[in-house]
Order: sequence, then structure tokens, then C-alpha cells
Amino acid sequence: RKGIAIIQEWRRAFFHSLHCTEWLKNEDNLSAEQKSMREEKKKRDDSILSEEDQKILRVHLSAFVSALGKHGKIRLRQRIISTATVYLARFFYFNSFRDFHPHLIAATALLLAAKVIIALHITRLCVLKLSAG
Repeated sequence: RKGIAIIQEWRRAFFHSLHCTEWLKNEDNLSAEQKSMREEKKKRDDSILSEEDQKILRVHLSAFVSALGKHGKIRLRQRIISTATVYLARFFYFNSFRDFHPHLIAATALLLAAKVIIALHITRLCVLKLSAG
């Protein structure tokens, strides 16, 4: 029972979080400018790929980011790989696959995610050291 109450509290908190309000996009919460950008992107993508092919490409790119992040010499944390996947999805939400090479954007998203997560870790360490002494 206590576990269910905690999950319900998390669920309520999620819908007020920045992740839900700012990062998750759907057609209902877009501005007029974003809607026009999205429509233009959709036209450009639909001219070269079917809806099913776009879904397959998104899955492929997600697997590509995961494989790249888990490569033998790299071995990034899952949090970094997940963050890169979100960055990639967000980028291609408004930008066409036709305008940018998806593998280059995937690698860039992975690098950016690694930098962001490592910078957060270093910042936390600095704050802890400064507050302790």
C-alpha cells in the first residue's frame, strides 16, 4: 500500500515537472510558430520517407546511440545514453531528417549529453567541497 501511495505521488508530481511541461511535446501544447515549423518539417520528411520508415529510422537512431555509448572503449553511463536519446528525439521533432545527417546528429547528441552530465557531476562535487570547508 505504501509503495502504491509513493507511485501515485510521483505521478502527480510528474505532471507539474519541467520534464512534462517543457520537454514532452505534442500538437496541443505548441505555439503557432512551433506548429508551422512542425508542419514544414513533416512535409519535408513525408516527401522522402513514409510514416513507417520514419518510425523505423527513429528506432534505428536510438539503437545507434545506445550502441555507440556502450562501445568497448567508450562505455558511457546509461543516464548519458538516455539523455542523448532525448536530445536526438527533440532535435528531430522540429528538424527534418532530410536537412541533417542523422548519424552525425546522434553522435553530437551523445557528446553533448556526456558534457552536460559530467558538468553536473563536477558542479555537485564543487558545491559539496565548498560547503564542507
